[in-house]
Amino acid sequence: MSNIIYLYEYIPGSEAQSSEQQMIRDDLAAFRQGACPESVKTRMADILRKLIDGSCSEWTICFVPAADLETTISRYYELSQYLSDQFPGCVYLNTLELADEYDELLEEARKIQCQAERVKGKKVAVVDYVYNTGAMFDDVEKLLLDGGAVSVDGLFIAKVVRDK
Repeated sequence: MSNIIYLYEYIPGSEAQSSEQQMIRDDLAAFRQGACPESVKTRMADILRKLIDGSCSEWTICFVPAADLETTISRYYELSQYLSDQFPGCVYLNTLELADEYDELLEEARKIQCQAERVKGKKVAVVDYVYNTGAMFDDVEKLLLDGGAVSVDGLFIAKVVRDK
């Protein structure tokens, strides 16, 4: 069973009127546009430090790609650089990549490929910015396990919470 770990609970829409929810909304908006607030970097590193527990050589940290390469790089570059300094040798921005082909049968907007040589025999921490239904993570987890990963954990900036 995978761990699903998130930094914040995010309440979408006009329901989110508290100052804490506004801060979360602002952090998510900044992150989507390529800025990574210091609080996100340090909290993510703290969680990874506990998860990895000193055994960095057993782990690969990767990022779920956005709709295109340019967006992926702008969204994750700053965080990946910060995490690379904290966990040398186990952070790979492009472990997961967008495929050129589309799978119309599953009506996916994009298809993700895995660089199996980066995950085979490793525990994998997958970073994405929002956990909504979990469908994307389930697909990525299956892909990584099929590629030889030992285990897959999801780390998210926020989890969407409805009806709170």
